Amino acid sequence: MVRCARSIPIRNDLRWLPLFVLIFVVQVNGVSAQSERAADDWPMWRGDLKNTGRSPSPTDAVKGERVWSFLAGNRVTVTPCFRKGVMYFGDWGGSAYAVDHRTGKLVWSTEERVSKNPKPKEKKAKPPSDLAPALDGTAVKAEQVYSFSNPCVDDEHLYIATQQGILTAFNVADGSVAWEREFPNDVYSSPRLAKGKLLIGCNDRNLYCLDPSNGKTIWKFETGDFVGSSAAVTRGGQVIFPAHDKFLRKVDLETGKLIAAFEIGYRSTGSPAIAFGSAYFCATGRKFMSVDLLRGNVRWHQPCTAQHQQGIGVWKRQVMVIINRLLFCFDAITGEEKWRYNMEKPGVASPCVGKELVYASNGDGRIFAIRLENGELAWEANYGAASWSSPVLIDGLVYICDGKGRVSAFR
Repeated sequence: MVRCARSIPIRNDLRWLPLFVLIFVVQVNGVSAQSERAADDWPMWRGDLKNTGRSPSPTDAVKGERVWSFLAGNRVTVTPCFRKGVMYFGDWGGSAYAVDHRTGKLVWSTEERVSKNPKPKEKKAKPPSDLAPALDGTAVKAEQVYSFSNPCVDDEHLYIATQQGILTAFNVADGSVAWEREFPNDVYSSPRLAKGKLLIGCNDRNLYCLDPSNGKTIWKFETGDFVGSSAAVTRGGQVIFPAHDKFLRKVDLETGKLIAAFEIGYRSTGSPAIAFGSAYFCATGRKFMSVDLLRGNVRWHQPCTAQHQQGIGVWKRQVMVIINRLLFCFDAITGEEKWRYNMEKPGVASPCVGKELVYASNGDGRIFAIRLENGELAWEANYGAASWSSPVLIDGLVYICDGKGRVSAFR
């Protein structure tokens, strides 16, 4: 039921009709003209603040043909971000890159490591797990590698955090360092830009809100365990994120004050997608769940055998997630399975949703374009060595990075 803040006397005057039609469309679809992005804009991981994984591209990549490839100096496992025709990403050697996304030509790169001291502090707290995902989706002994989380970008800076807890803001004009911030523990969360604020979770149990111009703390919110998720933000300014303490929280973006905390019964580092009044994410209790954002109850859940917490794709009334080797599509309201696609090898990436196709990748270096309506394969291609990088559809091309440093564009 659509509720209005106050009633407007219509009488027999039809001049109000366009206004009510507009209000209805905005409330039902949950989008507005102000929230729409340009066709070449993917400023952060999952594309938007609701983590929907929806591409703004007016067309799909329909052929599966490689258009160009770019070779970085080291392996690349992040999902790139895009702003005004430029693609940004970082590699495991500590270098950041800006590449023209239409041609694959280098705009700039940094030659030296982001930090002069990338090693963890001697008194650093023990990481929450000694297991990390290998590039084929299996679990291996974790090593302190200089790896990036997924970047985000605005008109001034490119923001990239490392697993070792170092967040750097590069000037988008030339790649020079604007500022750098070191956290007291590991960072697995990807930074998010929301209304002039930079959000990032840390394994010191805090969600941080920073000033993007200088990296200084505006506020921080402490939880009962580490925060590995990448927060979602509603249009009304509520920050939604689960932590590993079995709670899903709503925090006010402006003040950092708690609005509500829901005990969901499972630990989670899953990054939630926000749609239809619910948060959709994976939890370590082997659950893929839908949590009501008003009441906090679990609306439905499905078994989830994946060890790692991927992003969720949202399309119409459907939500999609990669669980092990399967790409699942569920009804967002009821949780009913609509279709599944077997990618044959496990995937640890997240789906990217286009107009009629959803793009996913698996652990043996293949990318798939699946029809959203029925789960049938449209095309598949080999993009290179396995990677955690998720595909991104921008302006009719789909981009993905591989575990040996090759970045490719397919049409």
